[in-house]
Amino acid sequence: MSTQSTDKPVVVILRGLPGAGKSSYAASLKGAKIVSADHYFDTPVGYRYDKSKISDAHRACMRKFLDLLGAGERLVVVDNTNVRSMYWSPYATVADAMGYRVEIRSFWVPVDVSVARNIHTVPLYTVRNMAKSWEDVPFPWSGCDVLMNGVAGTPDLTRSSY
Repeated sequence: MSTQSTDKPVVVILRGLPGAGKSSYAASLKGAKIVSADHYFDTPVGYRYDKSKISDAHRACMRKFLDLLGAGERLVVVDNTNVRSMYWSPYATVADAMGYRVEIRSFWVPVDVSVARNIHTVPLYTVRNMAKSWEDVPFPWSGCDVLMNGVAGTPDLTRSSY
């Protein structure tokens, strides 16, 4: 994979609905350090999501991201839904400013597949709203984006409707 074939360190930003395959893809990247707001809700007894703490989760994710970049990690993956550019662009901007190459991987699956596959049981209305809020990657970052099919993590230039 190209993320490890360069002298420049890399930040890979993953985007997609719950259950699209982002975390599986992240786990497949050898040597990657992964940050995710979901990690905030991992406890010794399992995943315990608390909607009132989502801002805390995203702040913790950003702090870990900054720590990893500050430590000079070579491959850092941001594994969040990132459906709108306002969610992922701070990561891209900081990574670019710190000399990292930014790669964006957008995973797409139909809403019904997302609801069936997501391990955090995100309800249909939430997934549908996320899909409706989806924003394509704007310039200047659009050249960094690869659309993944979310099934096997391979590039796919077709997208199912929602």
